[in-house]
Parts: sequence; C-alpha cells; structure tokens
Amino acid sequence: MEPNRRQFIKGLSAPVGATLLAGCSGGGESNTQGGNGGNGGNGGGQTGAELFPNRELNLAVAAASDSTVDQHQTGGIQNAAAITLTYERLIDRDLEGNMQPMLATDWGREEPGRFRCELREGVSWHNGDEFTAEDVAFSVDRIQDPDVHLTSDLQGNLPGITGTEIIDDYTIDILSDGFNSFVETALSHFLGLVIVNKDWIEARDPSETAINAMGTGPMQLVDVETGGVSATFEIFEDYWGELPEWANSVDTVTINWIGESSSRVSGLRAEEYMIAESVPPADVQTIEQAENLSLNTSPTSRVIKIVMDQRQEPWNIWEMREAMNLAVDQDAYINDIMDGFAVKSTQPTLPQMFGYDPDIEPIGYDPDRAEELIDEAGFSGIELQLTVPTGRYLLGEEFGLALVDQINQLSNVTCEADIVDYGNFTDAWVSSRPLDMDFFIVGYGHPAWDGRETINSTLLNTDSQSRFGENPRYDELQDLFDRSIRAPRDEAEELTKEMNRLCVEERCWVFLHGQQALIGHNNALDYRGRQDELVTPLDSGINQ
Repeated sequence: MEPNRRQFIKGLSAPVGATLLAGCSGGGESNTQGGNGGNGGNGGGQTGAELFPNRELNLAVAAASDSTVDQHQTGGIQNAAAITLTYERLIDRDLEGNMQPMLATDWGREEPGRFRCELREGVSWHNGDEFTAEDVAFSVDRIQDPDVHLTSDLQGNLPGITGTEIIDDYTIDILSDGFNSFVETALSHFLGLVIVNKDWIEARDPSETAINAMGTGPMQLVDVETGGVSATFEIFEDYWGELPEWANSVDTVTINWIGESSSRVSGLRAEEYMIAESVPPADVQTIEQAENLSLNTSPTSRVIKIVMDQRQEPWNIWEMREAMNLAVDQDAYINDIMDGFAVKSTQPTLPQMFGYDPDIEPIGYDPDRAEELIDEAGFSGIELQLTVPTGRYLLGEEFGLALVDQINQLSNVTCEADIVDYGNFTDAWVSSRPLDMDFFIVGYGHPAWDGRETINSTLLNTDSQSRFGENPRYDELQDLFDRSIRAPRDEAEELTKEMNRLCVEERCWVFLHGQQALIGHNNALDYRGRQDELVTPLDSGINQ
C-alpha cells in the first residue's frame, strides 16, 4: 500500500516521543561504562557471499559540494556519510539518540567548568599509532583555534568549550568557563568533537588531509575521487569494537555522491547501489512493489526554510517577512508536492529536538493580508527572485517552484525562480554571502538533537549561515543562547523555547517543513534508519 501523510504522521508520533525523552534525559552528570552500541559479530558466511556476490557495498547519497573526508573541514552531513566510517567521537548516539560509549568509556562533570572523560585503552589508528589523550586535546584545539593547522568548519560546534587538561594518557578534562550544559552534546554528535590523529595531521597540509584520512573507525579509506564523486573504504580488521554483521561478506564500501534522485533510484533498482538516499515520493510505490527492495522512512533533523537576508531591504522590514510567511500555503505544497512526506515547521527546531515548543502555532496562510502588508511597507510591485538549490533536498526543485508560484500569485508581487546546483549554492550560502542572493531556500540539519545548535548555526553565526545579524533583537537572542549554555539542562530547555518564540515573533525566516528521510535499500541489508540524517550501513545487519 502506498504511504500517505496520515500514515506518516501516525508513524512519526512514537519515535518523536522517544527522542524527546532521550534528549531530556541525555544531560546527566555521569555515565556508567557499557558497550559500543555495535550490531554483533562478523557474521555473513556463505549466505553473505550470496547476498553480496561482488563483495561490494555501494551507497548513493545526495550530492556533496566536494569530496572532503576531513570532518574538521566540512559541516556537510552528506560528507559525514563517508567520514563517520573512519573517524570517531568520544561518545556515540544510537538510533534513538541515546548516548553510548565510543572512544570514551565513562564521562561526567567533576566541577562546573570541568568535564572528565575516561578514554578507551587499546585503540589503534589505522596506521598502527596508539590513540591517547594527546589526540583528543589536539582535536579540540584544531576545531577551536584557527592558528592550529586550519580554520575549522566546526569552530562554532563546541560552544562554551575553552580547552582541555590532560590528566594522563587515558584521562582528559574538557574545560569551559563555568557550567556548560552543552558539553555532552558537543562530544556526542558527528559534527562535534570528531577525534583526529595529532601526529598524522601535523605532518600534512590541510589540502592533503581533506582527501586522505587516518581514523580509528571500522573502515579505512583507500580511495577518493575528488569533485564530490565518491570515497571508497575497506574493512579495518584491527578495529577495537565489533564490526558490522556484513563485514566478512564485503571487501569495499563506497559512498557515491549523486545529485540526481532519478540516478540514485535507477542505480538502486539495477542493484548498483545497496542503499539510496532521498527517494522521491513518486517512486515509493515502485520500490515497495519490488521483491528485492524496501523503503525505510523516518523524520530527520533537517528544517527547510526560506531565508530573507536582513542585511538589506526589503527583508529588514518585519511586514515584508510576515507577508512572505502568509503567502506560503504549507499544507498545499506538503500534500500536493511532497505527497505528505514532510512535517509542517512552526519554529527553528523540530519536534524531536531538545527545546522544541509544542505551544507555538503555525503562522497560517493569508494571501490577502500578505498583499496588505506589502502595500503598507511600500513595496507594492516588487520583483523577487527565489533561489532554489537542486540535488540535495527531497523534491527540492518541485516544492521550490510551487513556492515561487504561490508568492507570484500575490497581486502586487512578481516572483521568479533561480534554479541553481546545490554544489554552487553552498559556497554562496556559507562563504561568499553575496547581497544579490537575498531570498533563498535552504535546509539545515544537525545531529546534535538539540535546538540550540540549530539556532546558533543558522541565526547567530553571522560569519557563515546567518542573515539575522542586523535584526534589532539579535543581541537578545545571543544572550538567551549564552544563558542556555551556562544553565542546567531543565533551565536550558525553557531558554531554548524562549529562543524559538523570539525567532517566530521576528519572522526570522519563512517556515516551511521538516524533511523526512526516504531511504531505499536492497533487502540483502536489514537497513536501520537514523533520525540524525546520517545515511550509514554501520547500524545495519543482513537478512539471511
């Protein structure tokens, strides 16, 4: 039976509740030692050989702007599909967002500004070097300090962390200037404190580490095809933990970055790929009817919105930002274009995130009032161009064109689309920040399970993503964020809700939807989807 929006929302309710509980309970002061959250032993045998006749496990994920495999040099989740195979963190997250030991076996707060991690002994880097606290200290410095090797793309992802103190080879304290409720979050997501090999990194230029890797993870890098094409790995036999169930059945795992959803789906159907990301809703029924294929669906952390650049007119005027929100009919495009595979967004954070406020109501659809506000603001007759990136978001071009049409239906506005490739779009979005790209669709997802991270990156980081810095309430939002970092977790949650309310009041962007993951996979794999948007085979078993 073909899924629809009602079925999706019904299925969404249970995992969202579970992750909210996980997020609220994840800020405890200590943790007892446990396993690494693996999937069992190195099974497969003859059955595995039959399931993987070429001994290859190939994935087709959405386009990446480049082939960077150094997580400190990219915040791209699509790059992380490759990077997380080889680089690890101190703390892992399971499918529901619960924290699990990884390179740290135990952790807890020693005093307000000191968070201690006991490190796993006997871990080898892929070149045979021993993992120690020196690597952790260097990783913090490389992310936080632009004078240490590079200026990291993750620089803002360790808020409040000021440094480290090595106690011994396997004990390290993460330091903050006072109480920091974000430390565990920063240590446990794949765009946070990713651990690198100090000696190996220091011996190489950033241009070399961008396309080479030296990790502790279950896969070791053997080849990168640059230009955002692919990265190939082989099994690391001396891995400290349990290898995936399929590890004895494959020789290589390849991440292929492919912008066209049709190419990903056709490759899945032809058994070129075992896993394909972002299956279009129109192909759902075809995949579900295929004997050898299945579809995995789950909510993600990615919130889709239209950014209005408040550095300039007309977007520094509240009435114009309100008008654009009122001009968009969320229900119409979610039902007609997305076939219900999306959740209406009401605020910067999504329901499964820490700090989501369920009491915030949607702004609503009122094109007549939108026209009145445009007249009142003095912009009747304005010509708008909405930049629509393609190759990254589920039905990105289709729903983008639907939004252009909705806005263009206002009697006193003309709106046209500027269709751009996602790879070219990202440079303008986060780096060059041109003033002539002032009205654009973008999605932001983050594996932190914490609404504070979304607000920090998309609204407070004015050197990169944010176009909110000129808003008169920017300093108020920054103060709320700073207070939330220093507050105990229950107080931090209320402060995060307050941040969400401020952003909605200021119409910080046009609120669109939360993206759902539609992952097609070959039935050889027992694929297990994640809500942090990471597409990975590491959590999957094999169907025997």
